[in-house]
Amino acid sequence: WFILVLSKDNMHLASADADEYQPIRELAKRYVVRKYEGPREEMVVSIGSAHYGDEKRSKHIQIHPKAIEVGMTMVSNLEQFLWRQDPKIFENPKILSSLIQGCDEKKKISEEDRCWDDDESDIFCTLKDSAIKFLQEMLKCDMVKDLHTFERGVIKKRPKDDMFAAFAGTRKNGVELSNQPINENEDFESILREAKCGIYLAPSTIPNSGNGMFTGVNVTLGTDLENMPFFMMSDMNFKVGSSVDYYWGMKNEIGTRFVQSLTKNHNCLIGGLGSLTNYHPGLLNIQRRISLHGGPKFNPLFDSKKDPGAGAITDFENAVTFADKSIVAGGEFFISYGPQWIEGRSEYDMLPLAPTYQLFDVMISCLFGILSIKDNFHYFKIFLFLFRSFPETTKRAKSIYKTVETVEDIVNIIVGGGTASVEMKASYSLEWLEQNGRCLDHIYLRMSDIPSAGRGAFSRRFIKKGEVVTTSPLLAFQKSHLEEFYDATNTIAPPPDFESRQVVMNYCFSHPRSSLTFFPLTHAMFINHASTRKGSNRHPNAKIRWAADHTETYHLLQLSIEL
Repeated sequence: WFILVLSKDNMHLASADADEYQPIRELAKRYVVRKYEGPREEMVVSIGSAHYGDEKRSKHIQIHPKAIEVGMTMVSNLEQFLWRQDPKIFENPKILSSLIQGCDEKKKISEEDRCWDDDESDIFCTLKDSAIKFLQEMLKCDMVKDLHTFERGVIKKRPKDDMFAAFAGTRKNGVELSNQPINENEDFESILREAKCGIYLAPSTIPNSGNGMFTGVNVTLGTDLENMPFFMMSDMNFKVGSSVDYYWGMKNEIGTRFVQSLTKNHNCLIGGLGSLTNYHPGLLNIQRRISLHGGPKFNPLFDSKKDPGAGAITDFENAVTFADKSIVAGGEFFISYGPQWIEGRSEYDMLPLAPTYQLFDVMISCLFGILSIKDNFHYFKIFLFLFRSFPETTKRAKSIYKTVETVEDIVNIIVGGGTASVEMKASYSLEWLEQNGRCLDHIYLRMSDIPSAGRGAFSRRFIKKGEVVTTSPLLAFQKSHLEEFYDATNTIAPPPDFESRQVVMNYCFSHPRSSLTFFPLTHAMFINHASTRKGSNRHPNAKIRWAADHTETYHLLQLSIEL
């Protein structure tokens, strides 16, 4: 009888804090949909978004029947192990690692770390094997567009990653998110004109990342946010200067392939969202349109035999940035620089990639759904501790596990739209942005009324005398860097026949006695010149000055010119 009481007490340790999991239990009633086809059970788990008000922007994850079967076996094995052991064992990384190592190497655990008999060790090894099997079957779970799609049995595929590299055989590609518009008015330009500001430059929500770009209005999935001309930088030394991290490759831009063929190496430089948007692999919400879908193209505006402005402006245009998710006002824009941008930097070797976040969301969803079958939510954290301890789990995945420590974190993943939304809050209030940000869209781009001037900047809203028209960070170049040409070995070479210097030089600000030139990264680059001479039919209506309230700029201006 004494042994029976002890076993019950130990068993109850696993569920002593069951009320802690009541929020997850309530969520299961809304976010888990189960259906039966004969003896086979199928299930879809939705990860919603608490940050989007009434908008239903969710990931719907269909749990593979085999994953349900293996998951239930895993739960049963855990129950058997907890019949004899305190669940707090799973919170001790040393003991847990010793157990896993003992299973993997088929040897006894050291006397120092042993706290159970050999039978219990065998039970744990069975649990461990079933957990690994669950992670393998989890990779077969798929994203569905919506619950109606689930009912029809149509599935979408999921992206690759190394999150559980050792567990995976083959994986499927692609991801599907369902988004509903949050702007009933499809005329985005009219929304911008009515707003106080449509795009802000402000301190990024990513710590130590400088400034970021934020929307001041609700943005609907698919909205074209910006259409910018861009600059093909050709035959330069792309490995020097502060501009290194601002270039985009042109490998897939078939609309510019003819001009690319005339040069030995090339990249492009894009202002606006193309330069000032930060990269967070788990929160990507905008992307650039490629040439095949109305993206970049070579389109000379002037005839070199007739127009004096020919050759003075960029002939590359249509760098379109669009929203691939609905974004609520105050949210920060995030664009992908490509996984190689992270993988090529050793200091970011623990930073999760986009597919790492996506697969983690799938794992949380599968576990959430399986634990809902018999209301075993009090095992949630135990399984997360176990999965994290497997040596096959990559460093990038382990860094996500460290952010999911409480029941509240699990709830926020399910309700908040995914793991990355728990990691950081990627938005500010509009009041905060008005006080701490700088508005960048008081002006917009279209063809200038000045003959042969090309494009010009025009006011989108009424701007009073003395108000700031726009502001712009500056990208510094050595003038010689834009006037010298290099071959594929980075050796100085003669310039090509069609240009004597980079066209971007014509958009920069400088002084004849300075070796530096500054390229504005916003629409400020498109403000045209107007003469102050008598008889001119146009006169200046704006002036350029250094930002008096920007600490870094003020510091630089105080430095000695000899430096």
